Amino acid sequence: MVAGRGKIGARVQAQIHKIKSGVHRKRQFRTSCALFAAAQSSLSRKGRVELIDYKCRVFPGLVPLITACLLPSCQTVHGEADALASEPEARAASATESESTEGDKINSPSESKPEQAVTQQRSSDGVSAQDRILSRLSAHEPLYFAVGFNERTNAKFQYSFAYSFLNPEGELVTGTPWLEGIHFGFSQTTIWDLQSESAPFLDSTYRPALFWRDQKIERWSREGLSIGMETGIEHESNGKGGVDSRSVNIAYAKPSWNWRLPSDLRIAVEPKIWAYLGESSGNSDIEDFRGNFNLRLRAYRDDGFGISSDIRIGRDSDHGYLQVDWTYPLRKLLSDDFEGFLFVQYFNGWGESIIVYDQKTPSQVRIGFALIR
Repeated sequence: MVAGRGKIGARVQAQIHKIKSGVHRKRQFRTSCALFAAAQSSLSRKGRVELIDYKCRVFPGLVPLITACLLPSCQTVHGEADALASEPEARAASATESESTEGDKINSPSESKPEQAVTQQRSSDGVSAQDRILSRLSAHEPLYFAVGFNERTNAKFQYSFAYSFLNPEGELVTGTPWLEGIHFGFSQTTIWDLQSESAPFLDSTYRPALFWRDQKIERWSREGLSIGMETGIEHESNGKGGVDSRSVNIAYAKPSWNWRLPSDLRIAVEPKIWAYLGESSGNSDIEDFRGNFNLRLRAYRDDGFGISSDIRIGRDSDHGYLQVDWTYPLRKLLSDDFEGFLFVQYFNGWGESIIVYDQKTPSQVRIGFALIR
């Protein structure tokens, strides 16, 4: 038995017995939930954990019912208790139990206030602020980690995300729908020396961006073809100072054409065109090596292989690079227990990282995994 449960605990146990015996009509189920909530709120944090553990251990067959009316999350429990208290049956049960167990309660008012504050952060539809923020995050560039050998063992990894600022159901977006396309994006690409004793990062490139994006512009698209557009401003830097400092600012436009063929093969063409803004730091001749144009080509199946290539040619035709990424779902290669993709990347050309924008490196193959391709 759990200390501090008192008479509430006895009634909870009696209700559990009724439910387990098959007497679980709607009203009795609601009353049981109310009792669970009342018992939970009358105990300390440790007691609540013990109560949940006791019910799941003694009555394993009732775990689905327990989960439905008393979740482990404290903030969820209080939310459920408030909702149940609005029903006549629950109000009666709560009133009875509050009178009979006043001496058993060991929670002080100061302990419950933080939990109530968390519950109050939820909107009227039950969605928390954190959930709303997460729902507006989306993919921006591929996310991967890969290891290879080129004179030295090294790794390359990249993570990237985009965040939509405005609530799609708010007044601004409903009145002016194109505003939904405004995003903040961030990407980081790092080359990591794994062979040196201290395993330092050779260089990291940071690319925050503010842009507008619509992946399917309805007036231009048709069946089997989605035409989109992304345009904005982007800062790129390696975050260093002195002679190793590199940075550049651009304004860019990136239209996209995405075809879905009858065989479920998808083909995408995504050129990116940009103009340089202001003066570059530590790399005044970067335009000669990077030029003003990049072309990404992709072919993939939703549940199969994928291949993409990035092609860049500098203003001097001798400068540029080719990067090819190949991916295959891990769940098809191994089992359904695995998510993500087997990832293989080939790079050849100039400026794999911004610190060596004016240097050509030997061709490099890396193997790893990708979460987003």
